[in-house]
Amino acid sequence: MRVSLIASQDLVSLDTTFFAEVIAFLILLYIFSRVAYTPITTAMAARAESIRAGLAAADDAAKSAQDAQARTQAQLDQARAQAQEILRQANASAETMRTQIVAEARAEAEKVIERGKTEIIRERQAAVDELRRLVGDVAISAASRVVEKSLDSTENRRLIEEAVQKSEAFAQSGIA
Repeated sequence: MRVSLIASQDLVSLDTTFFAEVIAFLILLYIFSRVAYTPITTAMAARAESIRAGLAAADDAAKSAQDAQARTQAQLDQARAQAQEILRQANASAETMRTQIVAEARAEAEKVIERGKTEIIRERQAAVDELRRLVGDVAISAASRVVEKSLDSTENRRLIEEAVQKSEAFAQSGIA
């Protein structure tokens, strides 16, 4: 029983083998969908999900890296600010110490100057006292010569003037 759809025999003909072929094809299609198609689609879905998860993880990692970079930059900025503050405090402390050292040096210099002035006054007074003693010794010596020689009043006058000139010359050489 051959039923021909078209008059030509080259084209498709419907016979029992055609239906057997269609049934075999459907069975193979069912087996293929159970055996190969479902596992392949499941594997492809799993692969797509793992790729999505990887992309999400990569996005999360990129965000984490940006956050970490932002935190690191903030810490660097904070460290720079702290370093600037420490430097400012060190400069202020150094300026305070410099001012204090200069003030102490000036005070010490004033003390040295005062000690020097006191020493000069003391030395001057000692020189004046020594000069008075020497003038007194010379006056006594001149007086004893006057008394020893008992000369006339012009000679006495000359001896006194000579003693005064010697004491003045001595005083001049002692002060200079």
